Amino acid sequence: MIYLAHAYGGKKENREHAKQVWTKLATEDITETYINPIEAFGDLYDKVDYDTGILMCLELMSKCDKVIVTS
Repeated sequence: MIYLAHAYGGKKENREHAKQVWTKLATEDITETYINPIEAFGDLYDKVDYDTGILMCLELMSKCDKVIVTS
């Protein structure tokens, strides 16, 4: 699994860009599973405190074999 790290900050445009990158990678490389944490946890952004959100992302990242940082 590959974790896609992308800036979010609760911004709609960041979420949309991360989704575009995720969709492109996931459809062009079917040999890997790409994980988009913004899609997984984005709806919780204003519902849990920042530290809890980061811990959730780090737990998910710990299950992945690689990390790709996108911008």
